Amino acid sequence: MSKKRSVYSDFDKFDIKSSQPAVVDRQGKYLAADSALKLRAEGNADERGVDLAYPAK
Repeated sequence: MSKKRSVYSDFDKFDIKSSQPAVVDRQGKYLAADSALKLRAEGNADERGVDLAYPAK
């Protein structure tokens, strides 16, 4: 498996960065080669930009 396993998106976006499709393709091929493998997808959030996105009323 590739050592580069994380896939990132830009702040406040859901689509992956333009540099990331190769990582997804590489990991997809690895996973497809062995059906016993499992994938865990996680997302993380923080409070960065909260005041801009959800200003207090």
